[in-house]
Amino acid sequence: MIKHHLKTAWRNLVRQPVNSLINIDGLSTGMASAILIFLWVRNELTFDNFHTDSQRIFRVKNYVAINKTDTWIWENSPYLLGEHAKQKLPEVLNICRLSPMVYNAPYFNIKGQFTKENAGAYVDAEWFNVFNYQFIYGSKAAFNNHPNSLLLTESKSKKYFGNENPVGKTIRIDTMDYQVQGVVKDNVTNSSFQYDFFIPLVSKLANPVNRANEESWGNFNYLTFVKLTPAAIPQLVAGKLKNIIAKQRDKDNLKIGLTPIKDMRFEDDLQSSVFKHTEIKVVYIFAVLGILLLLIACINYVNLTTARATLRAKEVSIKKIIDAGKKQLFT
Repeated sequence: MIKHHLKTAWRNLVRQPVNSLINIDGLSTGMASAILIFLWVRNELTFDNFHTDSQRIFRVKNYVAINKTDTWIWENSPYLLGEHAKQKLPEVLNICRLSPMVYNAPYFNIKGQFTKENAGAYVDAEWFNVFNYQFIYGSKAAFNNHPNSLLLTESKSKKYFGNENPVGKTIRIDTMDYQVQGVVKDNVTNSSFQYDFFIPLVSKLANPVNRANEESWGNFNYLTFVKLTPAAIPQLVAGKLKNIIAKQRDKDNLKIGLTPIKDMRFEDDLQSSVFKHTEIKVVYIFAVLGILLLLIACINYVNLTTARATLRAKEVSIKKIIDAGKKQLFT
């Protein structure tokens, strides 16, 4: 019977090529467009969800009151906040900090060839314990053992060293030599951290001037991430973080919030950000449009098929004569 259905369908396609083309093209185009929209929506809604215990990882958010009516909202925090949070708050399992090289992108010197690399960041020793990275060569322990370590993504490693293992090789960055201690897989598309190389934060702080500047509670230069215990209440932890900063600063014009990493993609109230953002309203609008597009394509297909149903009356009658049942006719 299946062979007969296929034969009949092929004959209808051949005898009614224009109608068949319009019908099939409309349905397939609508379905393909809807699928692409749904894939984009899914990609946006799953940003940073792939990290282990992502629902318990938060980024510190600072609300600085400039006057009675204006408040600046920053994603950066003082460097020392992380250390104090880990030592004084039992709800905090771990902390890590990130300092993107946004305004001071370095140059890689490979055999006298200088290449500017814009996607780099300083990270502290706990970064690879809080966030998931799959190592191809080397290890996070080796990366943390020396201040002049360097970690590359797979694509960046291939760019400079081909398919060989680059661990132990040296790259001169600006005026310093850094030794490659690891290679990780490329960043997935739904990750906020699109960095091609990492340098230990201790390398930056080795400069006494930099350390003195970063250890000032008035400088908000680091993205600070906290991983909380399962029973922790983020609002209460945020209040405790505020108290820590309030004891160190003369001004009491600061409030602190904790933003889940899965929500960072949709923040729209920051003064500035090192990450790319999408409005959640846009995502929802596209999701609705995808559903409407699919429904319209299906309705059009059904209408066109129904309109031509009378032309197949003879086919249905013959099938009834040869004892076709309701299910076979419907199929």
